[in-house]
Amino acid sequence: MPAPTILGRLVADRVAGRIAIAAGAVMAALGATYAIRQDLDRELVDRPIDHIVLTGLAVVLVLVIPATLALGRRGGVLGRRGSRVATAGLVGLAITCTVSNVNGADPAWFVVAAPVTNLMWLGGWVAVAVALFRGRAVARPLAVALPLSWVALLPLSMLGGGLLAGGYWLALGTLMATGGLAGRTARRGVAATAA
Repeated sequence: MPAPTILGRLVADRVAGRIAIAAGAVMAALGATYAIRQDLDRELVDRPIDHIVLTGLAVVLVLVIPATLALGRRGGVLGRRGSRVATAGLVGLAITCTVSNVNGADPAWFVVAAPVTNLMWLGGWVAVAVALFRGRAVARPLAVALPLSWVALLPLSMLGGGLLAGGYWLALGTLMATGGLAGRTARRGVAATAA
């Protein structure tokens, strides 16, 4: 029975990986946009470029969900719980971004929703990263870089941090899509199964 479970995880990881590659590409495009456009204002959405950037962020938030859930599955109970919290935050923030985009400005409830959803997203990714790191389910640098990609994407966005986050997600997505995400524990399990 372990074979179908492993096969199911690989299929899910591969699909999630392809979606993560798309997320990485959008992140990198947003990072490049921020790096060359110093006139972007995150509070007022009144120019086409503002709508494009906010739409891009909402798209990224949705695109990272499958990889977040796939990584959470690898991290045991803590990883699964963390991925669910992060997913709730990602969905909530995507909705908030979309409302801001449609309204042309942040709604009054933005000051409550944005910090809460960002904290859920970051906290969930930290939990997933800790679970992956402890369980050696993926290479440790990949686990550590997961919450750091949030730092690059949001707090460092005005400096083009999306380029760094995009690079991470392109690499992560490629590893997931090709089945190369196995950590030390997974490689040992495969070696023991083959023996």
